[in-house]
Amino acid sequence: MKLKDYIDEENQLFEISNLHKRHTGIDYIIWVSSKIGVKHGPRVKLSSKNNTENLDVVITVESNPTLLYGKLPPKVLDDVKMWIVKNEDVLIKYWYNKIDTGEMINSIKRL
Repeated sequence: MKLKDYIDEENQLFEISNLHKRHTGIDYIIWVSSKIGVKHGPRVKLSSKNNTENLDVVITVESNPTLLYGKLPPKVLDDVKMWIVKNEDVLIKYWYNKIDTGEMINSIKRL
């Protein structure tokens, strides 16, 4: 499968928020979105801080996050998975539009 299969490019610009290290504690940009316009389950996407145009990694949001696409150094992958688990409730609420972007950002916990 290719990365484009994991991204709904038509709606992407309107339904995705980026979180930087100051919010996450992780040295990658983490992109979170709501489920509007997509058929897959909750997930986050990552890009390096120097490459904001290409979302290089896709990971599920669940109690046992799964890497769907891309590669990360093992330590970074473990950190991102821990961050997802720590913030799973907030990310799921955001996915299902139960909270807005401001509430999501204010509720996110750093690793």
